[in-house]
Amino acid sequence: ASGDEESAGAVGVEVEPGAPFPELTRGSVLTAELSTVYWGAPRNRIWRYRLSGNGALQPIVPNGRIVLERLPAGEHALEVLLPDGSVHGVLNFVILPPWYLRWWVLLGTALMLVMFGAWISGLRQRRILRANFELEARIAQRTADLSRSNEQLRREGKAREQLVRILSHDIVAPLKAVARLGRQGTTALRQWPEEELRSAFSDMAEATDRLYDDASELLEWIKRQGGNVRVQRQHVALHGHVEEVVQRVHEAARQQGVQVRDRVPEELVVRTDPQLLGIVLQNLLANAIRHAPGCTVCIAARETDHGFVLEVEDNGPGMSAAALERIDILLRGGGRETELRSGLGYMIIADMAALLEARVEVQQVEGGGTRVSIHCPEPKAGGQ
Repeated sequence: ASGDEESAGAVGVEVEPGAPFPELTRGSVLTAELSTVYWGAPRNRIWRYRLSGNGALQPIVPNGRIVLERLPAGEHALEVLLPDGSVHGVLNFVILPPWYLRWWVLLGTALMLVMFGAWISGLRQRRILRANFELEARIAQRTADLSRSNEQLRREGKAREQLVRILSHDIVAPLKAVARLGRQGTTALRQWPEEELRSAFSDMAEATDRLYDDASELLEWIKRQGGNVRVQRQHVALHGHVEEVVQRVHEAARQQGVQVRDRVPEELVVRTDPQLLGIVLQNLLANAIRHAPGCTVCIAARETDHGFVLEVEDNGPGMSAAALERIDILLRGGGRETELRSGLGYMIIADMAALLEARVEVQQVEGGGTRVSIHCPEPKAGGQ
């Protein structure tokens, strides 16, 4: 027995205060072996052990081996008890948690979750911002479309108002004059003296000519009010182009005793839209022929640093200051809500010049007459 006691004392496990605990991973199997002289002695057969926190005593098997497994994570103490119940030895050890439950893994996982949440939030925020931008762009596009539609409707309404005024002033008035002269002629043809008959027929012819000119200008103006005119610039030999326009008004000029002279240099070549420029020139010539009978109309042109200038000048009676002011207002885009004695000619000139990005000036010539200058800029690079 004493030998057993000495043997038992010799094999007791002691842990010094402050010594580090042995660390084991979860799932490890802890095997503690005790040695004694003879396990078959009755006294040695009743050795016991227990774990801290668990008061149940377990017998040590005859071979002196203690096997512990499936222990929970945390600090543990293995106590070996002698048969008299006293503690023979204590083994302190620690079962570490699995790697995925360790603090640095949990902290890293938490940080990753926070970063992932921030990324998801940022992604959602970017999607919301992009959706807002797209919505704002669509709203802006719709607003622009509505504005263009409203502007188009406003122009069409304004054009209709202008058309009514023109019809009532420049078309209906000559028709009434022709109808009045016709009625008077049918009832008093034989009673009128020859001079009165000549005067009546002259007035009728003048009213008819004016009606024809106004109707032609009206049709030309109506065709240009759709807003779909496309400027087609090309190189134009200006002298020859002016000659073609002069031929269009040749008969009207002959009847009015007006001489039209083309003084444009033959070598001058410009880049412009020949159709739009021809409409402007034809209306200027028609106005000069109508208001300056028996006079001379000269057409000249010259190059400038920024394009070219086309001038139409007559030596007729000229215009009053009030008429020049009204035409200047019309050329600057105003005055279309009121009746203009100048008729449709300058309305068409203003519209066509705007398409050509040209500036039109009307001046009184010293000594009598009127000069109209059309300043056409050089087309921008890449422009039509």
